[in-house]
Amino acid sequence: MPLPIGDTIGILADNLRLRGSVLPISARNATRWARGLNLPRGGETVLYTGLMFQLIPYIEEMSQAEEKLGDSWLAGFVGLGRQVNKVVNISALMARPSAPGAGGL
Repeated sequence: MPLPIGDTIGILADNLRLRGSVLPISARNATRWARGLNLPRGGETVLYTGLMFQLIPYIEEMSQAEEKLGDSWLAGFVGLGRQVNKVVNISALMARPSAPGAGGL
């Protein structure tokens, strides 16, 4: 049973409107890839990814969670999940990469 498309897309749209990203991650996780490179803060732009590079591990985890959730009885609660997500960022709980260096590969 696939997840309800309207509520699933609604969660992403709500995140974009409320949090500025369809899959909001912390600034710490977004910049983890640069740790140890001694890059100066500020100044000229070295690399602009729009967070897509940093989101890859989170997107992979979210996709796996969606597959598992879609095959379970919990799929019927996606509408409720959307309402909760308006108050608490549940996507951050559902997409937590477990690999070392996650959030920056």
